[in-house]
Amino acid sequence: MMMSDISAQASQTLAFKSVSQLCDIKYSIVGDGGYVVSLLALIQSTHGNLPKRIYVNQFTQDLPAELQVLEEELANTQEAVLVLGTSLFQLEMLTRITKIACGDPLFVDVLAAKGNEETLGYYQTNVPKNRPYVMFIAVNPHDNIRHYLGSFFSRLDECKIDVVIRHPLQHISDQVLLSASGVLIWNGSMSIHQPILRKIKNLNLDITFVECGFFPQSEYFYFDKVGVNDQSQLQMDDLHWVGDEHKNALEIVRRAFYLDASPYPDSNYIFVPLQVPNDSNILNNSRFTSGMQEFIDFIEQKYVDQKIIFKAHPKDRMKSHYRLKHGVFSEADSRSLIMGAKLVHGINSSVLYEAALAKKTVIAEGNCLLNTISAPTESILAAMVARQHNVHQRFFDTQKLHRFSHFKGTLDTALVK
Repeated sequence: MMMSDISAQASQTLAFKSVSQLCDIKYSIVGDGGYVVSLLALIQSTHGNLPKRIYVNQFTQDLPAELQVLEEELANTQEAVLVLGTSLFQLEMLTRITKIACGDPLFVDVLAAKGNEETLGYYQTNVPKNRPYVMFIAVNPHDNIRHYLGSFFSRLDECKIDVVIRHPLQHISDQVLLSASGVLIWNGSMSIHQPILRKIKNLNLDITFVECGFFPQSEYFYFDKVGVNDQSQLQMDDLHWVGDEHKNALEIVRRAFYLDASPYPDSNYIFVPLQVPNDSNILNNSRFTSGMQEFIDFIEQKYVDQKIIFKAHPKDRMKSHYRLKHGVFSEADSRSLIMGAKLVHGINSSVLYEAALAKKTVIAEGNCLLNTISAPTESILAAMVARQHNVHQRFFDTQKLHRFSHFKGTLDTALVK
């Protein structure tokens, strides 16, 4: 069976439940990583109905020994319900398990193991019959909306435009996609997004990508017609449109971003920001796909006689396991570490853009806009600022929407003042 056939089959049988809905059913879990550890803790604190078995690739001390069974045993054990112990690599897991599973189990997504009951409701949103709507495809719509798109979606509601939310592996009919006023996808660069992206391409539909912005990330998001990160349309743009007004706006952002930051009390060090190992930017745009320890070893070998300050990503579940030979870890404000550093060396973290904003020397080991575009750094940063929108924004610039999104007709008109 071809990969596309398997993913199509899996997307039709993927069910969605909240953690609380596991309280009165018999189920097993597939997976052995940090996601499963956090899921078990949430199950324990919610209702305590633990799985019958946890199918693992290899036994681990992080999970109850009495529950662990090697994944290959799925070929001999009939399971009615299998909870997927991952949020971003479900397609790979579905593909692998479908080949060996005994019978026809129901595969369940437990909504990012965060206990967000609202997410289940999001995926059950009805398609309106008499109002225009936007299709929003996301793995974690709860956080995407709460932190970034809340005001944008509120503006759509004011204009009597609904938002229909679906998971990338959830079945969406051709007609529902074709009838939408616009199709948005959060990030869209992981393998889990590929089946729906192929379907949209086959329907000859335009899609607008959405991702968090910069300076700081928590306050901005951006639209893009092509993709995100190094796959965005800026990567193939000569930036001829970037003018003095954009560079003036960049200077305002620069002053505001570093206004309340003080330099780290040292200057003879190299600052190395680390990233989440399964970040799509790491997996798609770098060679360090085996994790941050690989990158740490690379940096320490490169700078044997120099002081190195590493900062782990706050969302990295593996950060307590990293080993250093002569570098040190710091939890200081990244801005302070940037300001004091003589060099900032990373993979393709957003912190590298913040370092470039501070006019520091930056080395990026992975692909990012700083090393894949021939335009001056100031023009790149100005374009990034010009492209993004504030999370509290209610009205939108027509020219910016036309340049970076596929919003048309009623939707386009509604978003401008």
